[in-house]
Amino acid sequence: MVKKVLIWINIDINQFCISNYLQNISELELFAIIDTNKGKKFYQEQNIVKFKKKWFFRDYISKKHTKPDLEYLSGFEKKYKINLWNIVYSDVIFNEYNNYYKFEENEILSVLEQMCKCYEKIINEVNPQYLMIKVTDACNTRLLQLMCSSLGIKVLSQGSPRFGYRCTFSSDNDVIEEMNYINQDNHNKKNLGELQKYIKGHAEEDRSWGTEFRTSKFQWLKAGIKYLLLTLDISYRNYYWNFGRTPFKAIKTEILFYIKKKSRKKFLDQNISKTIPNKKFIYFPLQLEPERTLLVPAPYFSNQLEVIKKCAKSIPVDYILVVKEHPMQKLRGWRDKKFYKEILAMPNVILIHPDVSNEEMINKTDLVITITGTSGLEAAFQLKPSIVLANVSYQHLPSVHRIKNIEELPKRIDEFLNVKVSIDDLNNYTNYVLKNSFQFDETALLMQAFNAFHYKGFLFDTEISPSIMKKFIGKNKVFHEALALQLQNIILPKN
Repeated sequence: MVKKVLIWINIDINQFCISNYLQNISELELFAIIDTNKGKKFYQEQNIVKFKKKWFFRDYISKKHTKPDLEYLSGFEKKYKINLWNIVYSDVIFNEYNNYYKFEENEILSVLEQMCKCYEKIINEVNPQYLMIKVTDACNTRLLQLMCSSLGIKVLSQGSPRFGYRCTFSSDNDVIEEMNYINQDNHNKKNLGELQKYIKGHAEEDRSWGTEFRTSKFQWLKAGIKYLLLTLDISYRNYYWNFGRTPFKAIKTEILFYIKKKSRKKFLDQNISKTIPNKKFIYFPLQLEPERTLLVPAPYFSNQLEVIKKCAKSIPVDYILVVKEHPMQKLRGWRDKKFYKEILAMPNVILIHPDVSNEEMINKTDLVITITGTSGLEAAFQLKPSIVLANVSYQHLPSVHRIKNIEELPKRIDEFLNVKVSIDDLNNYTNYVLKNSFQFDETALLMQAFNAFHYKGFLFDTEISPSIMKKFIGKNKVFHEALALQLQNIILPKN
């Protein structure tokens, strides 16, 4: 029986490259939804991947807004059991992170209505068994993922289990199915040092990302010129994601970004401690913002300043709360100085400089509190308990407590300060992750794509050269074949 696979392709050209190998499997039919502006011509004319049919998403999203059909949207929510406003608030374009445009309610609802009708049309026509999609980090991709899940269409989303150089395909990157890893066969037990290598591998990936992503001033200049030309394109500006983007606003935003970034870094260097306090403390590492890992799985805890205040109110009197800035926040221009000043003003809170080692912070703390960050998992592998505020892939570890009600935080802090981490639990978890993931250097592949097509990460909506694409596919054959093989094993399991 032929399996129909619906594939979402946007700026991540690796989805297209994987499709190049999947098309050779006779039991599969491939369909594509393509979300791109400058790359549209390539996908219209290319003959590398022969999709059964393809749709260009942006053709269905018009700027000509009409009064939204609330009856349709309400019926849609009930039909698919989806909260649309929850999705909206998880999208950086529709909220306070957007420096170019302030959406009105009817504009948002009109865009949503167009998305919903577009997806319903495509799904009804294709009737796919699978949706292949990269990590869902925006309203359009999140909506499609949730629709498919509601309809029983298996979602294959590529993500990382936060173990170094490993990858998974799952329906939801934010969770691991309930307790499946507990009581695994521990015939292959590892000592603590061996277990910690997996966590350190993930940290190495993060450091590699930080040293390679957006570091070339020459590529920044080239991308800037291309971006200014792009903002002159009416078809580009008419897509909801790009509302309000004019050359003047682009230049103004970029200048202000670098002025604020420099000023904020100076404030951090002059006012924030680089010394870990020599007293009992609970550790709260700030998460990168804006970022999918905060907005999507934790929509009710996206205001980190308020979360810090709640934690500060909840800790025992003989403890302090230590907050550390995320070193990669530099990519976002750091945070407003007002944010840092409010933390500095809290009597039982200390703010630590981003240059301080996260590993050292965890080593010296008694408890980690994080919203969805990897620090909670790193804490377990340093034999420290943690509390998380939203769904994370490691939340079923006995040394990790997922808060369901923020009012229980003081009680849970008291309890988990005394929790001991079991090596057996870490082995159970590790064995499960290793069994349900595969070796893969995703960062290396992404960086190659950024270098080949996206000016080293400075500009993503770019024209695609057929010759460069063919060269890229040839160069990265091993990567894409490995991913295609994993997908084949899921879609067409061997008896």
